Amino acid sequence: MPSSQHPGPPAGPRAASVAPAQLLEQLEQGMAGRLQPVLAETLRAACQELEARRRAEPALDQLADDLTSLSILSRYIGVSERRWRKWFARGFNGWPQPPRPMADDAYALVSDDELQSQLVGQPVIEALERRFSDPLDVIDKRLWSLAAQLGGQVRPRNPVAPRHVVEAFLHAFPANEVDARVRLGLLRHFERIAAACLTDAYAWCNVLLSEAGHSMVGTGDYALLMAGQPVSGTTGGKADLWAEHNALAPAAGSTWREQPGQKRAPPRRTPSDAVRGNALRERMRGLRPQPPAERRAMRLEEFLAVLSLLQGEPDATALAPGRCAQGVRTRLAEVAARLGIDPETAAPAPEQDDAVELVGRLFDDLAARHALAGGAVGRLSRLVLPYLRLALSDPYLFEAPQAPALEVLDRLVGLWDANPRISTVEIEQHELADGVADDIAEHYHGDEQVFARALEQLERALEPLRRRAAVAERRAGQAIEGRERLQAARAEADRRLAERLRAPMLDRVGEFLREQWRQALVQAWLRGGVQSQRFADLLALGDALVRIDADAAHARGHAVADALLALEAPLRACYVACGLDEGGAQALLAQLVAELANPDAPRAAQRFEPLLEGGLDPADRDPEEAVPAAVGQVVVRTLDDGAAQALRLAWRSPLSGDLLLVNGQGGRELLLGAREFVRMLEDGRLRLRAAEGPVEDALRRLEAAPG
Repeated sequence: MPSSQHPGPPAGPRAASVAPAQLLEQLEQGMAGRLQPVLAETLRAACQELEARRRAEPALDQLADDLTSLSILSRYIGVSERRWRKWFARGFNGWPQPPRPMADDAYALVSDDELQSQLVGQPVIEALERRFSDPLDVIDKRLWSLAAQLGGQVRPRNPVAPRHVVEAFLHAFPANEVDARVRLGLLRHFERIAAACLTDAYAWCNVLLSEAGHSMVGTGDYALLMAGQPVSGTTGGKADLWAEHNALAPAAGSTWREQPGQKRAPPRRTPSDAVRGNALRERMRGLRPQPPAERRAMRLEEFLAVLSLLQGEPDATALAPGRCAQGVRTRLAEVAARLGIDPETAAPAPEQDDAVELVGRLFDDLAARHALAGGAVGRLSRLVLPYLRLALSDPYLFEAPQAPALEVLDRLVGLWDANPRISTVEIEQHELADGVADDIAEHYHGDEQVFARALEQLERALEPLRRRAAVAERRAGQAIEGRERLQAARAEADRRLAERLRAPMLDRVGEFLREQWRQALVQAWLRGGVQSQRFADLLALGDALVRIDADAAHARGHAVADALLALEAPLRACYVACGLDEGGAQALLAQLVAELANPDAPRAAQRFEPLLEGGLDPADRDPEEAVPAAVGQVVVRTLDDGAAQALRLAWRSPLSGDLLLVNGQGGRELLLGAREFVRMLEDGRLRLRAAEGPVEDALRRLEAAPG
């Protein structure tokens, strides 16, 4: 974009009156005054921590030793502050020229103390550099302009960078005077306290340089500034980072040619390939408020610097529900003003404002459509700024397959949603989500591995819970299915028995059918179902016995004798299968044969007690009845106290169509018939969550939002 469309912020009233050397001195004094109190605060925080630990663990001798060391350091805090001030000032001595050891002796040996300082301080330096990468980028580019005015011949180092701040702290508490364990503890507290202090300090530094007329310049611009040449597209000493002169012309005269057989590299994906994300951003452009046309568009590095500083503020995400995007715009304007970017003359670029609107509406939808407790709402709000930054840096964030960052957001909302924190598992899941959300809000400053690590942490913590819940679900489902199968088998046996007891018959025949034969039918159904050969053979046995009884009633002795001979083995097997030994089975079989041999034996209508409690017919259940839910889907119910509880549709009976709803531990909560389940959905006692997950569900609604 031409630089004329992106003029730098106007110079403040001091732009012409402050000499470069005087400005550098103001920068040193101001930063030192803001950062030096961190030493005393760090000592106080370390002492408070050790005092609390000693009260909890009074037997630990090392705590007393460490407290003694800290007490001595506190007594001589003035000495440490003078050391810190002296080392911090070294970064400004001779600036913008490199320090003498760096310029004259690149191969100087490093002492053991310096080496230890580098080793213990490097993780803190890297953490602070990641956190403040965007504000530091802006400060660096403003310092290049100042360095050129001071006669710098090489690109200058940043004298207020985290590395210099941490090294000054380590020199204030040298390794030969401070125990290594105490020093590490101090460094841990220093990282936390300095992070909060640097947020304001870097904002002040940016404003100071901006008001002095130092805008951001690129690497190519710095070479021109050193040569004393004006940079095209600048006004009042301000250069546009993305001016045309910073771009490389295409190499039209290249001699490269594709060789025969050489495989082409796969085409690189470009932002234009992000079809869904671009469509969402375009839709948001039609929904969001449009800034006045006369305002310039903020550069990306300006916007990211403002975003980083806002992310570091404790109340950064106190956003009104349902108006997240507007809240972000308001806070961004406030922080931009502190950086010297006048909101009256500069506004986020269209693509930046599209991302604000898209992320804001996404988080509004997630908060509105899920049952989140107050703490969860606050933590979800803290994630708005990290995800806004990610939406700006990753054009494929909303494309399929789902990005790790959106997977993390899905899991977090799922863990918070309708979690009443009653059971131990519910409390663990809520605290897990809280911790992961805090880590992302605290540590994401452009490194997308933060989301990969968060996803891994969630998976590692949730996998054992899922395994235990799956076992409990399976057992609950198996218990219900076993009971239903037994009921179905008994109902089928009762029905078959009733069909064969319609005509009067011998009591002995009726007794056999009611007892041994019906029990054998139940066993055969449970083992193989009504289609099994065993079940068919038993039905044939019952029918044959009823025919024998009818033949005996009509004195057809020859037919009765032949049929009994044929049925002797099946009858004996049926008796034995029901628990009788061979002797008992033979005795009952003999009694049955004796009665059938007497045509004058009395016959009567037979009655029986159904095995299935409540009658012959099972409950009114239809396994084929449709329900608007799938196994695995989350269902939220309202408890008696008004709280919401997330349940899971774990199983549906193939026999009755009943639906089993379980809690987070896999324990049974509700067993509902299909019709009752639908009624509870209709009257609001149950609410379905989208099967595709919270984030995808919200994005689909945004895609369908009226323009």
